[in-house]
Amino acid sequence: MKSAAGEFVDGPSSSVKRGNLLRAARALFSAVTRLLILADMTDVYTLLVQLKVVEDGILKLRNAGTEQDLGIQYNALKPEVDKLNIMAAKRQQERKDTGHCDQMAAARGIGRKTFQSSILHPRPAYSTLMSQPIRPTET
Repeated sequence: MKSAAGEFVDGPSSSVKRGNLLRAARALFSAVTRLLILADMTDVYTLLVQLKVVEDGILKLRNAGTEQDLGIQYNALKPEVDKLNIMAAKRQQERKDTGHCDQMAAARGIGRKTFQSSILHPRPAYSTLMSQPIRPTET
């Protein structure tokens, strides 16, 4: 691109030099486009990895055997959910298309609401233990 631009400056009326400059500019534009697509794919992959971490944490939370284990799993999951929310918010802000921004905002809202409701109404494995009648112990 640099050499084609230099040649064009030396002879701006030459159609050959102008054509060379246009081909170089198109090649540069194509390379930049591929780079931006790759960067976007990397961002999406990072979001998907974090989503998988949160899903695994939810599964561990769901399979908690005791109330103490439930608390431990919740404390481990909360920062991961917050991290996912921050990453999604950043991605939402980077969107130029308002439709995509609205979709991201809706998805984040659903995720936040779902997480909060699953914490308020958990169904972990220990709930079956808790539903059994309590038998008094003899002392």
